[in-house]
Amino acid sequence: MPEFDQYSAGTEAVFSLDAECVASSEKALLVKFADGSKHWIPITQIDGAHSDIFMKGDKGMIAFTPWFARQKGWIK
Repeated sequence: MPEFDQYSAGTEAVFSLDAECVASSEKALLVKFADGSKHWIPITQIDGAHSDIFMKGDKGMIAFTPWFARQKGWIK
Protein backbone atom coordinates (compact mmCIF):
# COMPACT_ATOMS: atom_id res chain seq x y z
CA MET A 1 0.00 0.00 0.00
CA PRO A 2 1.40 3.43 -0.88
CA GLU A 3 2.54 5.79 1.85
CA PHE A 4 1.51 9.40 1.71
CA ASP A 5 3.69 12.38 2.39
CA GLN A 6 0.88 14.67 3.46
CA TYR A 7 -2.68 14.09 4.56
CA SER A 8 -4.85 15.37 7.35
CA ALA A 9 -8.61 15.12 7.71
CA GLY A 10 -10.37 17.96 5.96
CA THR A 11 -7.64 18.72 3.42
CA GLU A 12 -8.42 19.00 -0.26
CA ALA A 13 -5.88 16.46 -1.52
CA VAL A 14 -3.72 13.47 -0.64
CA PHE A 15 -0.09 13.79 -1.77
CA SER A 16 2.64 11.35 -2.69
CA LEU A 17 6.00 12.96 -3.49
CA ASP A 18 7.68 9.94 -5.08
CA ALA A 19 5.54 8.61 -7.92
CA GLU A 20 5.86 7.78 -11.61
CA CYS A 21 3.29 7.31 -14.35
CA VAL A 22 4.10 4.01 -16.07
CA ALA A 23 1.04 3.87 -18.37
CA SER A 24 -1.97 5.94 -19.24
CA SER A 25 -5.33 5.67 -20.89
CA GLU A 26 -7.92 8.21 -21.90
CA LYS A 27 -9.46 8.05 -18.41
CA ALA A 28 -6.72 7.05 -15.96
CA LEU A 29 -3.01 6.97 -15.12
CA LEU A 30 -1.19 3.86 -13.90
CA VAL A 31 0.99 5.25 -11.12
CA LYS A 32 3.93 3.45 -9.53
CA PHE A 33 4.50 4.54 -5.93
CA ALA A 34 7.74 4.47 -3.90
CA ASP A 35 6.81 1.09 -2.39
CA GLY A 36 6.69 -0.42 -5.89
CA SER A 37 2.92 -0.81 -5.95
CA LYS A 38 1.04 0.27 -9.07
CA HIS A 39 -2.47 1.67 -9.06
CA TRP A 40 -4.80 3.12 -11.69
CA ILE A 41 -5.93 6.61 -10.70
CA PRO A 42 -8.83 8.18 -12.61
CA ILE A 43 -7.84 11.48 -14.19
CA THR A 44 -10.98 13.04 -12.69
CA GLN A 45 -9.57 12.31 -9.20
CA ILE A 46 -6.16 13.92 -9.77
CA ASP A 47 -5.57 17.42 -8.40
CA GLY A 48 -3.90 18.99 -11.42
CA ALA A 49 -2.95 22.15 -9.56
CA HIS A 50 -0.68 20.18 -7.22
CA SER A 51 0.55 17.32 -9.42
CA ASP A 52 3.64 16.84 -11.58
CA ILE A 53 2.25 13.69 -13.20
CA PHE A 54 -0.07 13.92 -16.21
CA MET A 55 1.19 11.35 -18.73
CA LYS A 56 3.36 8.26 -19.14
CA GLY A 57 6.96 8.95 -18.13
CA ASP A 58 6.18 11.82 -15.76
CA LYS A 59 7.77 11.57 -12.29
CA GLY A 60 7.38 13.56 -9.11
CA MET A 61 4.46 14.50 -6.92
CA ILE A 62 0.90 13.35 -7.47
CA ALA A 63 -2.09 14.70 -5.59
CA PHE A 64 -5.56 13.21 -5.65
CA THR A 65 -8.82 13.47 -3.79
CA PRO A 66 -9.26 12.09 -0.28
CA TRP A 67 -12.48 10.46 -1.51
CA PHE A 68 -10.50 8.32 -3.96
CA ALA A 69 -7.92 7.39 -1.30
CA ARG A 70 -10.72 6.32 1.04
CA GLN A 71 -12.33 4.22 -1.70
CA LYS A 72 -9.00 2.41 -2.18
CA GLY A 73 -8.70 1.90 1.61
CA TRP A 74 -5.50 3.96 1.83
CA ILE A 75 -6.84 6.43 4.39
CA LYS A 76 -9.76 6.55 6.84
